[in-house]
Amino acid sequence: MVKQFPVLVYGTLRPSGTNYNRFLGGATESEVDVHLDGFLMYGSSGCPFLVRGDRTVTATLVHIYPEQYNEIMVGLDRLEGFRSDGHPDNSYDRVLHTFTHDGETVQAWVYLCSKWLLPYIAETTPVLESGDWIQHVAAAKKADDDEWEEYLRTGV
Repeated sequence: MVKQFPVLVYGTLRPSGTNYNRFLGGATESEVDVHLDGFLMYGSSGCPFLVRGDRTVTATLVHIYPEQYNEIMVGLDRLEGFRSDGHPDNSYDRVLHTFTHDGETVQAWVYLCSKWLLPYIAETTPVLESGDWIQHVAAAKKADDDEWEEYLRTGV
């Protein structure tokens, strides 16, 4: 059983993200966007990876309904490839992060890129300069749409 802290989601699990409805839709008491200092986000397509760093990233702090908490966390752990603390096959590690929001100290679970996967991610995946996955996905979609419209207009 996982101690019931809120969860910081920063990629596909954020509201409007591709995994939000499947894993969190209808299961949250509240959701608020927060800016987290001391992190770095890698990503281009698919999903982002969060690591400790020197930048600010945008995440959503979600409070899960207590009666759904354990079931939701099992699903999130599976999605994120988290088996247990320190497991060598974790894709992401679930860690308790403490930060300040609106003048209050908050503790929340966050999934960070595992230590074994990080060298590969750092070598093959660009840093997401905006630190905001949802903004990144929207900008990429707009660029694709613009390119398609240009092709339809010019044939090139």
